[in-house]
Amino acid sequence: YSSAASDVYKRQAYIDPVSISSLLSLLVAATISGFYFLKFQIINFFKIILFFFKDISSLLKFLNKKKEVVFFYENKLYMLYLLEVITKFDLKESANTHILCKFEHESDCDIDERNIEISSFYTNFFLQIALNTIKCNILVTTTPDLNISSFKKSSQCHCYYYIFHSLVSTQMIYKQNAFTSFDVIACATKYQKKELENEEVQNNLPRKEILQSGYPFFSFLKKETNNKHCHDKCLECKDFYR
Repeated sequence: YSSAASDVYKRQAYIDPVSISSLLSLLVAATISGFYFLKFQIINFFKIILFFFKDISSLLKFLNKKKEVVFFYENKLYMLYLLEVITKFDLKESANTHILCKFEHESDCDIDERNIEISSFYTNFFLQIALNTIKCNILVTTTPDLNISSFKKSSQCHCYYYIFHSLVSTQMIYKQNAFTSFDVIACATKYQKKELENEEVQNNLPRKEILQSGYPFFSFLKKETNNKHCHDKCLECKDFYR
């Protein structure tokens, strides 16, 4: 009986070497993963601190600069709808024109910067402060929901000018009162203009200047198409004379 009990004890006390190696592998993997996680957290922490001080510097510079016209876009997609309008101001040396955007979209604004300054921010917090305390004559944007979102009117901006980035009805994808607080609205279509005028009458809203100005994005597409056509022609000529 004692011999059988001893055999049972030995079998219970046996540890599989494969289990030990698996356990060690898990411990090593967990240690390495924890190290890299901690490394990224430390890097991100210092990046946040760096971005914080850079945004403070950008905000102070932006607020102290004289600005007649400011263009604000949220990302690269919306910048394309403003590009044709921005380039018109670039030709005017006395326009004192500014572009306001997030830092990661600064390089997306492919324009001649001789007469246009770009102020960019790493964080939405300081971008919103810049927007809500801005001092200028005109702010041009494709961002709706003025005064019904974090995008608020500044008492030091004389005119808020909205340009449509969409051809759809104003009653389809936009919030109620999305355009009420703008001073000037440049509609892309006739039905957008008519809808906004009817909305003013029906809801007894303050009158604003509502224009039918066309769709600047079409001009951008036309120019891009012509440039591509010229580029293709140049390649054809180059191949012909080889």
